[in-house]
Amino acid sequence: MLAYSRLEILRTLRSVTYLAYHIAFPVMFYLLFTTIFDTKSVGGLDFGTHMMVSMAFFGAFGAGVSGLGARIAMERANKWTDQLAVTPLTSPAYLAAKVFAAAIVMIPIVLLVLAIGTVINSQRLAPGTWILVAVTDERVRFARDLHDILGQRLSAAALRAELAGRTAASDPERSAREAFAASELAREALADVRQAVTGYRRTTLADEVETATVLLNATGVDVVAKVPSEPLPEGVDELAGWVVREGATNVARHAHAERCWITVTGTSPYTVTVSDDGGGADSGWGNGLTGLAERLEPHGGELVTAEHGGRFELRATIPGESAA
Repeated sequence: MLAYSRLEILRTLRSVTYLAYHIAFPVMFYLLFTTIFDTKSVGGLDFGTHMMVSMAFFGAFGAGVSGLGARIAMERANKWTDQLAVTPLTSPAYLAAKVFAAAIVMIPIVLLVLAIGTVINSQRLAPGTWILVAVTDERVRFARDLHDILGQRLSAAALRAELAGRTAASDPERSAREAFAASELAREALADVRQAVTGYRRTTLADEVETATVLLNATGVDVVAKVPSEPLPEGVDELAGWVVREGATNVARHAHAERCWITVTGTSPYTVTVSDDGGGADSGWGNGLTGLAERLEPHGGELVTAEHGGRFELRATIPGESAA
């Protein structure tokens, strides 16, 4: 088995495909992106370090997959594995040799990328940095979710509490209703956070349109919603719900509107539009819109804001493939 493993390792290291795709490409991408984005950071982590670890894993994973699964599939297709019956090499030994060889050929890629990062860009991996790189994206995602979940609920609760204070003397019954509504919204926000932490929470378009209507009506804004009667494909429906949530929150927080329009098309590519007649949000994107754009981007979606004729418009385009 050791002799066969040595043969596999030498064959891989001499392969042009291995040298080009699993060594040259990771090194090239690392040098290219760290040159372009040398001042950026990802989740508080230096971008160069993030790219160094990512490209090391990328090259090693590609080499392992091609050297193990892809090569075994090719040898089976070429009937080479049928010859094992006339050799001393058993099937388990053959598979073990493949696994061992694939693991060994990953090492040069990792060492090369790390060496280049250390020598050229003075990147250093402090203890625990490998783990930090692995969890950075998840931390960013969770922070975005927490902002989106709490933003709307707490905005609505604050507005209800303010109304309760204003009407305490003139209309005690309404004040009590508003105070009760504020406490209910706070409890819903707490429940949403608990669900987000446990990973079970899912946003739907219908729920978000209903919540947006209640929120905006409480602030004196009429809502005109035009959405498909049937649910959208699951992935699209969830993304559309996030767009409506952020759009309604912005109208409640920043606009001085009398009316808000929520429009969703029912065919691909799906378009979700939230507009108002109050001039919309302040110039520039805050955490909410930035997080929403980041949420849409992996699915091929696009987010734009514009103002025409006194109306501020938030529009997201979501391809049908997002349902996958």
